[in-house]
Amino acid sequence: PDVGGALLSSDIVMPGMSGWELAKRVLESKPELKVLFTSGYPRDIDASGAIGRQSTILAKPFTRSDLAGAIRSALAP
Repeated sequence: PDVGGALLSSDIVMPGMSGWELAKRVLESKPELKVLFTSGYPRDIDASGAIGRQSTILAKPFTRSDLAGAIRSALAP
């Protein structure tokens, strides 16, 4: 299905399931979906693996301007 400018935005650290696992599950059925992660932990960014290479990762703390730029970057072709 065409998801156009669809974006999954998630923190990396969440209770019950990591953001990495969430993205992996969603991308299995919607591989064209863009992903934007946020994290306050630099080790999360270093552990990104394959999903991280195809995702945008925004480090916390961030400003609204940082978030807007990350969204534009994540949705760029």
